[in-house]
Amino acid sequence: MIAKARGTVFLLLLVTLCYNVRGQCEGEDKSETGNAKNDTLTAILEVPDEEESNEFKKQRFVPRCGDDFLKHVLVGRWVHNSAFLRGGKKKKKAFMIDISKKKRQLDKDMKSVWRLRGIPEDPWKSTTNCGYYRLRESNVRRPPIGTWCDPKGPRPCCNNKLLGYCVSAQAGSCSCTNCADVRKLQHAELMTWLPYSYMCKWKQFTAPEACDVIEHSPVKKLYIVGDSYMQSMYIGLLMILTGKPITGFWKKGVISTEQYVKCANYGLNYFKDCRAMIETMDDMKYRNSLCGDGRNVTFKAEFRKYYHSRFGPQFRKLIKRLAGKRGTYVVVGIGFHIRMEIDLAIRHFMAPAIREVSLHYKHKQHIPQSRRWPRFLFSLPMDYGLLKPTRHLKEQYHTKQTKFERGMRSYCRRNSIRVLDFTPLTKNVHTFDGVHYGIGVNNMKNQIFLNYLATLKQYK
Repeated sequence: MIAKARGTVFLLLLVTLCYNVRGQCEGEDKSETGNAKNDTLTAILEVPDEEESNEFKKQRFVPRCGDDFLKHVLVGRWVHNSAFLRGGKKKKKAFMIDISKKKRQLDKDMKSVWRLRGIPEDPWKSTTNCGYYRLRESNVRRPPIGTWCDPKGPRPCCNNKLLGYCVSAQAGSCSCTNCADVRKLQHAELMTWLPYSYMCKWKQFTAPEACDVIEHSPVKKLYIVGDSYMQSMYIGLLMILTGKPITGFWKKGVISTEQYVKCANYGLNYFKDCRAMIETMDDMKYRNSLCGDGRNVTFKAEFRKYYHSRFGPQFRKLIKRLAGKRGTYVVVGIGFHIRMEIDLAIRHFMAPAIREVSLHYKHKQHIPQSRRWPRFLFSLPMDYGLLKPTRHLKEQYHTKQTKFERGMRSYCRRNSIRVLDFTPLTKNVHTFDGVHYGIGVNNMKNQIFLNYLATLKQYK
C-alpha cells in the first residue's frame, strides 16, 4: 500500500516537471499544473518580458572595473594583438601574416603623411646628436622638427629629449624620464589596451552593441566640442557606430579625388579636410550601415569646432539652447590652440557656458549641479610625440601642460564636471605628425567612453 502511494506521488511529480519544462506531456492534467507560476523551474525557464529583457541587455554591457571605471581602466598599457593568439599553428600563422600585412600598410600610410605634410621621410636616422632642439632642415610646408636616433643603429637611445646625444641601449640608458627610445613606438591599430588590474573587465563593442549602449544610457543627444583631438574622437565614434573603420565618417555627396586619396587609408586623422568632412550624423554617407542595420536610433551625435577661447560666445549660445534639456551630454576639450592658458580656458570659454546652466536653474536651486542638464565632460589635451614642430614646445611644453591639467581638474571638480584623461593611451604609440593620433588610439578612446556610458543610470 505504501509502495503504491509512493509510486503515485512520483508520477505526479514527473508529470508536473514535464509540463513545466516542455509545456506538453501525454496524460498531463492541465487543471492541476497550469497555475504553478511560483514553481522554481518555471521561474528559471520563463521568458522575461520586454522591460526585463532590455534591463538584462543593458547589464551585459556594464563593465566591472572597481568603483571608478575611468580611473581604473586607464591605468594600463598597450599589448600587441599577437599576445591574444589562440588556436593551432595554421591559424596562428595566418594571423601573423595578416598582422605583418597591416603593419606594412601602416608604415606606407605613415610615410605618405610625412610626404604630404612636409615631414622628412627619415625622421630618425641620427647616430650622434638628438632632441627637439637639434633641428632638422626647414621645409616650406612644415616648421622644423627635432632629430632622433636610428632605432636600428648602434646608439638607438636619446639621453635627453630636448638637447641630447645618441647612446647605446646598455645599462638602462633608455629608461630615464627624459629619454627617448624610438624602438618602443608601435602602431596602436595592431594593439589592444589592457588595464593592469586583472579585475577590470570591460568590452570593445561592435556597431550594434555600441548603439545599444547609447540607447540604454541617459544620452539622447551628444555634442563633442573642441579642437582637432575632439574632432578625431567624433569621427572615430562614427566609425564604430557604422562598423566601418575608415569610411564610416564619410559625408554623403561627392568625395573629391584629393579627399579620397587622403581619407581612404590609416592616415586620415592627420588631414584637416578629412577630419572636417562631417559634423552631424544626418549627413553620413553610410547612414544605412549605422548600428550594422541602418536602424533609426533614438540618439544623435554632433560636432562643434570651437577650438579656441574666441569661440566662447558660440559655445555659450549652444549651452544656453541646451540648458534644462534632459539627455544632453557635452564632451568638450581645448588647450593647444590657447597655448595651455588656464585663464582663457576657464574665464573666456567654460565659465560663461556654465553660467547659462546656472541661470536656467535659478529658481530651482534645490537641484544640485550634478543633476542639471546638460551634463559636461572635459577631455584633457593629449601628449605630443617626437615629430612635433620644435617651435610649439615653447607654448605647449610638458610643465605648462601639467599646470593646465591641474587647473582644469580643480575647476571641473568645483563644477561637478567629469574629466576624461586619455593621455595614457599616447604612450609608446606612433603619431604620424607628432600632434594627432590615428584610428587605433581614437577607437580605444571611444570604446572606453562607451563603456563609461554603460555605467550611467537612466536619468538619475
